[in-house]
Amino acid sequence: MDRRALVPDPAVRRAFFQLLDDAGRLANARLASRPDDPGALFALSMATGLETDYAALIERRRFGSFSLSQKNQVYARKLLALNPPVDDAHMTFGTVEYVVGSLPFFLRWLVRLVQISGSKEKGIEELELVARRGRYYGPLARIMLAVVHVREKRSGKAEALLAGLAPEFPENPLFRKELLRVNRLAHPNEAARTK
Repeated sequence: MDRRALVPDPAVRRAFFQLLDDAGRLANARLASRPDDPGALFALSMATGLETDYAALIERRRFGSFSLSQKNQVYARKLLALNPPVDDAHMTFGTVEYVVGSLPFFLRWLVRLVQISGSKEKGIEELELVARRGRYYGPLARIMLAVVHVREKRSGKAEALLAGLAPEFPENPLFRKELLRVNRLAHPNEAARTK
């Protein structure tokens, strides 16, 4: 796997971070008058989550992304403390739990995150909760779970998730393509017979 940083288009990068700044400014203005506004807290959680993903996936700043993740967790905890809680906030913890749980022990020891145990199982439980009850992140949680199940060699579970996503998003050919790939993994004997 190529671990080098990608070279993003500078104009796209600027526009991306400008949108994150705008979201933060608008959300913070709203929180000034309503400190527990779920929409504003969710916007901040999404913005910091996107910034974390950018640092990890585009700039390849793995450890830098963990410090950004801590900021995201603050917003997620506030969302879960609301009455009723915002179930989409479990996405933050599910993703971090699984990622940290997948690290080798010596790296996990270096990455000390507040209230994150590094349990892949706990991460999967959090993602499953979002897949069932998330208002905004439900489809994303199902995508993440499909990836997790492929990594954990549970192709049948990944296949079931992708089989639900493909008709839900018919305009996205990636779901059908990945479903075929996972189908071959889940049913290797059938794949061998059709060759």
